[in-house]
Amino acid sequence: MSPGNDATYWALLQLIRTTLRNAVYRIIIFTNGTISDDFEAGANESQIVDLLTKKYPTAFSGAEISVFGATGGDHGQALESKERVFSSFFLSNWARVRSFTPSLPQQTNGIFTSLKTRKGAFEGGGVKGSVKLSFSTTNGRTADIWLTFVLGGNSLYVPIEGDHSCSVDTCVLKGHVIEQIPLLSSTPYFRRGDLVSLVGKNGEKFVGTLTSESKEVFRQENGSPKSEEVKYQMEFVGN
Repeated sequence: MSPGNDATYWALLQLIRTTLRNAVYRIIIFTNGTISDDFEAGANESQIVDLLTKKYPTAFSGAEISVFGATGGDHGQALESKERVFSSFFLSNWARVRSFTPSLPQQTNGIFTSLKTRKGAFEGGGVKGSVKLSFSTTNGRTADIWLTFVLGGNSLYVPIEGDHSCSVDTCVLKGHVIEQIPLLSSTPYFRRGDLVSLVGKNGEKFVGTLTSESKEVFRQENGSPKSEEVKYQMEFVGN
């Protein structure tokens, strides 16, 4: 199946998302990777992703995606470019592409726990807003974590890999961002390797930071460069 040609397929995925919101899925897609012919010839990767996202809006609730069977060649599009389009489309809809290969790789049998969520607020980079923490665990510790930043009417999904551990009544979440967000942007809000550290108690606040792995370079009013660490303070409530 291809994302531009089978609306029934995407409608089915949307039904799954809205029916079982707390479930976490491993989705396997076999497709030749052909993008719909109704996109304008010469559209770049970002334009294709924007068109796909507008045409097939959905929310995959942190799903893990494996894509296989895709080939290059259609419309002269390289396989690497196609992978970026698929990855960016799914990241725009709260899912991550774990593998994009000609054949399906060996699958793991790890079982995801139910998705836990906390609503909260953030401040940093000169802005304030709302943010949601979502995470599930496998093997009791390793965690798939998502931060959802709400910017105006848009949601920015940030995928994180890390560890979750608890001692008596205190729990810790630590991890790192695994993709730059937005994926195809030349000036992303978040970069691969940015660090997350959160600490909280059951039934109480969960607080911490998202910090840049390395200092970012900003231009001052006089035009000279200045290196600064980017840090977002976050606070979550709920169980």
